Amino acid sequence: MKNIPAVLGLETFRFHPSRKLAVLACMDARLTFESILGLNTGDSHIIRNAGGIVTDDAIRSLIDLQTAFLLLILIYI
Repeated sequence: MKNIPAVLGLETFRFHPSRKLAVLACMDARLTFESILGLNTGDSHIIRNAGGIVTDDAIRSLIDLQTAFLLLILIYI
């Protein structure tokens, strides 16, 4: 079995995000919230769903993270 972080060039892979940030955003692939927010790989958890809507599943995912101090919800109309 390969070391996935090493294959992706993430030798300093951390389980928890370095910025203690969780982002709930729309799943539209044309929107790159990482670059808009100045985030790099490992800076935050990003949860995407249709419309960036706060659903029961999104809340459950955020509760499971238990590492974020700041939640940013990004939607567009």
